[in-house]
Amino acid sequence: MINKFYNNKIALLLLSLFLSLLLFVYVKAEQYNENPISFFQNVSEATTETIYNVPVYIDGNVDNYYISGLPDSVSVSLSGPKNVIDQTLETNDFKVVTEDLTNLGEGSHYIQLQMENLPESVSYEISPSSVNIAIDTVQTTDVPVEVDVVNSDAVAEGFSIADITTNTSTVTLTGATSDINSVSKVYTNVTIPDNLSEDYTTTATVITENADGDILNINTDPTEVEVTVSVEADAAAVPIELEITNQQDNYTYETTLLDGPNASLSGDYDVINAVESVTATVDVADITETTTIDAPITLPTGVEAVTPTSVRVQVVPTATSSSSSSSSSSSSSTSSTSSASASASSSAASSSASTSSSSVIESSASSTSSEAASEASSATDTSVGVGDTDNTDFTGLDREVQADEINNDASTNDDNGSSSVNVFNGILAFFASFF
Repeated sequence: MINKFYNNKIALLLLSLFLSLLLFVYVKAEQYNENPISFFQNVSEATTETIYNVPVYIDGNVDNYYISGLPDSVSVSLSGPKNVIDQTLETNDFKVVTEDLTNLGEGSHYIQLQMENLPESVSYEISPSSVNIAIDTVQTTDVPVEVDVVNSDAVAEGFSIADITTNTSTVTLTGATSDINSVSKVYTNVTIPDNLSEDYTTTATVITENADGDILNINTDPTEVEVTVSVEADAAAVPIELEITNQQDNYTYETTLLDGPNASLSGDYDVINAVESVTATVDVADITETTTIDAPITLPTGVEAVTPTSVRVQVVPTATSSSSSSSSSSSSSTSSTSSASASASSSAASSSASTSSSSVIESSASSTSSEAASEASSATDTSVGVGDTDNTDFTGLDREVQADEINNDASTNDDNGSSSVNVFNGILAFFASFF
């Protein structure tokens, strides 16, 4: 009979089909860990999906309160029919919310988190499912933000940090009143690249700390700021040299720098370090007495700035010897001219007196006898004796010369005295003519 069964092809075909179906059902049952009969039922597969970083929303009117201790996000595991979970994830209508906080008031509270907008066929598990929160009155304030450069020594050699700026000078803090009142420092940390030799801009997070250095649970707006670190070449100190301009030919000048002897240069590192000195221009035009002036410093080529831009200089002018000689020569010339004029006038007066006296004496000699001439001579001797009593023996020519000298002396000392001598000589000659 067995042989007949094996020889029956239809029976073998039916047996093979049955075994294939049985094996298929077994494999499916193992895959879903369910009763093989369920394979034949019209149901969806059950599955579990875990979702991370699901935001947490607050339920209730808490606008006047600040909630601390509540996590920003949680993890959620959804379980249920696969096709339902797939559609739920696609629509993304669900969310995690707190229980109603409206009537809780200030203080510490232990609350539960729950899901909303989930199909009834889907179950969930939130992690964490409950949290401890603190409710406090809310406070908002604006505070300046500081910038701390962590590695300020990372600038290149010969450079230094010149300035640090942010795109906003203040940030808005919002938090519990107790936390806001405990704020000690609001700042950002910035790390600059090594060997920095040019301006650097980056973005940094705003940090709030209390006096103990603890970071506070406070919201900042904005949460990040843009920071620019400006660097510049170190200033080079060079000596100041004085240059005198517009000098007058008849003066020499002594200058004294009243301010510091050095100036600071700013600009390209290589340029300012190649400069050996700077020049301050001292304009002495129209300066004839001790004066203090401001002398501007000339900016060297390629240098961005010089400090100071000008210096105080004392100028002491001194007249040269050529100027003194000119004044002395002029005075001497004037004195010589006056002396010459006086001499000329004296000579003219003496010559006139001598001529007059000679004429009178010669006239008297020709009209008298030898005895009259003798008396005239005696009279003349008497006249001469007025000037010099030691010399009384003169010849006729000597009398004339002596009379001229007497007249010249009298003319030099006093013009009136000269006239008196002439009259006296005339009277003597007149009386001599009668003898």
